[in-house]
Amino acid sequence: MKKKEVINILILIVALGHLFGIHCGIIHNTTLQPAFQMLFRKVTAYLDAVTEASRQEDGTALTHLFSYDCLSHGLGHQFARMDVRQAIRNNAAVKRVAHVPELLEPFLRAAGCLADQEVEKAFEHHRSAFVLAGDLYKDLQEEWLLNLMRKLARGLRLLAQKVDKEKVRFDPIMNEAVKAISDKFRLFGTVTASGRRRVALMLANEQIICYLQLNNPRQCKPLTDWADARHKLTDDDFTSGEFAQADAVTYHFLRARLFLLDTNYIEAERFLTYAFRHCPAAAHRNKRTILSYMVPVKLNLGLLPRRGLLERFQLKEFEALVAALRDGDFRLYQEQLDKYQDDFIARGVYIILEKLKLFVYRNFFKKIWVLKGKESRLSIELIMRLHQGLDPASDVDIDEIECLLANLIYKGSIRGYIAHEKRILVLSKDKPFPSPQS
Repeated sequence: MKKKEVINILILIVALGHLFGIHCGIIHNTTLQPAFQMLFRKVTAYLDAVTEASRQEDGTALTHLFSYDCLSHGLGHQFARMDVRQAIRNNAAVKRVAHVPELLEPFLRAAGCLADQEVEKAFEHHRSAFVLAGDLYKDLQEEWLLNLMRKLARGLRLLAQKVDKEKVRFDPIMNEAVKAISDKFRLFGTVTASGRRRVALMLANEQIICYLQLNNPRQCKPLTDWADARHKLTDDDFTSGEFAQADAVTYHFLRARLFLLDTNYIEAERFLTYAFRHCPAAAHRNKRTILSYMVPVKLNLGLLPRRGLLERFQLKEFEALVAALRDGDFRLYQEQLDKYQDDFIARGVYIILEKLKLFVYRNFFKKIWVLKGKESRLSIELIMRLHQGLDPASDVDIDEIECLLANLIYKGSIRGYIAHEKRILVLSKDKPFPSPQS
C-alpha cells in the first residue's frame, strides 16, 4: 500500500469516526503527515497500521500501537477468542515486515487476556514481548526501537503492579518483572557503545522504580554504581544529548529519592534541582511531582519556596505548612502535618517534615525575641505562657521548653545558653538566631 493511500484511508477513518461519534485524536508523527492516533476496532486496520509504522521505522507511532490504550474493549475480546498467530499469518502486509509478527503475537495475546481480566496471563505474554523487543534491539541497534522498549518495560512493571494489587502473593510478581528487566540491563549495561548505554539507562530507571515499590532500595546500589562510577556519568554527559531527556530526568529524580532514604539532603537537592530544570515545561504533572519532593528537602536546608510557585503547581499541602514554618506557628504546622500525613508518608518525606518542627519552634522563639525588643535575656516562663496562649490545648511545661531550647542551642540554631536556676535564656549579642543555611 502506498504512503498516500494510507494517509487517505486514515483521513477517511477519522472522518467516519467524527460522523458516528467514535473517539479519534490527533498525535504527532514524524514520518506520516498528517497521521492519526485511533482507538482501533478492527483487527485488519490495526495490523495494517502496525505494518506501516514498522516499515517507516516510526518509533513514535509504533510505540502508540503497542499500547493497550489504543485497542477498543471489543477488539481485545476478539484477540482473546481468535487464533492470534493465524490472524497475523493471514495478513500479507505484516508478513513482509521482518520481526513484527513475532513481537505482535505475545502482545496481542496479552491484550486478549486483559480483556478477559486474566491479568497474570497478560503479564506472562507481555514479558515475552519485552524479551523479544530487547533481542531485536540488540541485533538491529536501531534508534527507533528505543521508545518501544521503554513502553514495553514500563508496561511490564505496571502489569506486575496490577497483579500484586489484585492478588496477595508470598513472592510478588514484581520480582519476576524486575528480573526480566535486569537480564536485559546486563546485556546492554556492559557495553560502552552510546546506543546501548541509552537503553541501559532506561532499564536501570525501571529497575529502580521496581525496587522502590518492593521496598528494597539496597538492590539499587549496583545500578547507581554503574551510572556514577563505571561509566562516570555526570550532569554534562546527561545534558550532552547522549541520553534521552526523559531518561536523564527520570534517573536524577529516582537518584534523589534514594538519597532521601539515606538522609543525604544536600545530594538529594542537587539531583532534584537538575530534574526540575531539565523537565520540559509542558510536563506540568511531572514537574509538580518533582517539586513535591524538592520542597521538603529545600525546607530542611533552610530555603523557603515562593508562595507563587506553590500556587502555580497546586501544591496546596505545602502552602499553609510553609506559612506556619515561616511564622513559627507550631499549632498550625502540626495541623497541616496531620492533615496530609498519609500523602507525606507515601512519598517518604514525612520524617523530614516532622524533624522541621524544631525549626518552627526556633522561629517561634525568634518572634518572641523580636517582640521583646531583641533583649539578650528572655524569661523561659514567659516563653511557656506564650506557648500555652498559642495552643491552649497543649500541656507543655517549663522543663519541656528548656529541653527545646537546649536542642536548638546544641544544633546551632540558637546562639546562647540557659541559666537553669534563674530560668532565663541568655542570647548571644551577635546573631542569636543565625540563618539556617549558615
